[in-house]
Amino acid sequence: MHIIMKNEGDVPVYPHSVDITIDDHYIGNFLFYGEPDDNTIPAGGRKSLNVDLDIDNILPDLSHSVHVIVRDYYGNSLAEYSETNSMNFY
Repeated sequence: MHIIMKNEGDVPVYPHSVDITIDDHYIGNFLFYGEPDDNTIPAGGRKSLNVDLDIDNILPDLSHSVHVIVRDYYGNSLAEYSETNSMNFY
């Protein structure tokens, strides 16, 4: 999964992992690639974050709801995003 995150705050943020829920089923918590310092987003900055995501039992080419919560090292929520859309899970 590829996430682009923008920090609109006045201090840096340190994304560490992401909780993923698809169709109201919690998939899990996944760590972002790279060293923690590689994922630091400075105030006013933007960063592309990536995780490996292996999803079984999701039918391709159907409408799915996805909810993600980006968390810091301590589990604090930094950002949330939800979308229902036609998505390709291959």
